[in-house]
Amino acid sequence: MRPAGFTVKNTGDKRSFTFYNALVQSGNIYQIGNTVELSTDEEVYIEIPIVYTQTGNNYFVVEVEEQTVDWHYYIGN
Repeated sequence: MRPAGFTVKNTGDKRSFTFYNALVQSGNIYQIGNTVELSTDEEVYIEIPIVYTQTGNNYFVVEVEEQTVDWHYYIGN
């Protein structure tokens, strides 16, 4: 199994971003690294460590100034 990853780009003013991975089947949520500040148009690639994933349904969650957005992805065996 290969690690999952996402590129996140800040299209607004300078803001703080926190990244999580949520495992649907177990209900566990893991914070990925530390909170980072991104300037306007700055982007970062977030690789989700394999130990924070599971086979099946996962959600990559981005928290920005107390608002969240998530992306569903599936990992097969």
